[in-house]
Amino acid sequence: MDLANELERHARAPVRASARAHVAAPPDVVWSTLADVASWPTWNGAVARAALDGALAVGATFRWKAGGLSIRSRLLEVARPGALSWCGRSLGLRAVHRTRFEPDAGGTLVTVEESFDGLLPRLLRGPSRRALERAVQDGLASLKAESERRVRT
Repeated sequence: MDLANELERHARAPVRASARAHVAAPPDVVWSTLADVASWPTWNGAVARAALDGALAVGATFRWKAGGLSIRSRLLEVARPGALSWCGRSLGLRAVHRTRFEPDAGGTLVTVEESFDGLLPRLLRGPSRRALERAVQDGLASLKAESERRVRT
């Protein structure tokens, strides 16, 4: 599947969430923070482990554990410093995640969109939506804090 197909799947998913935040760091710093998959556990408390299988490029896979779930994801979009997107699967759940970075008032406007599809999101839309919204907001807050820390040091 390519980015266009996955974004189409994302648009039809039964559970979707998004969040935006201004980050007081340049787009390249924020993008680099998120693109450093192996460092996620050091700044995102929801991620227990993460490892990229090979180089950061479209089609590359990475394995990670978050929220008690082991997840295998594939990069769909690697556009420094404008966007980073992936899709992933775990326990019959399929997710599409897209983060975009735009210069904004001396920093970066970060927009995160994610969707869930599969049996559980279809059966338990409300709880799945609330869990996804919380995860997207918490992940964005962690990305913001780490990116701003990197600028200060």
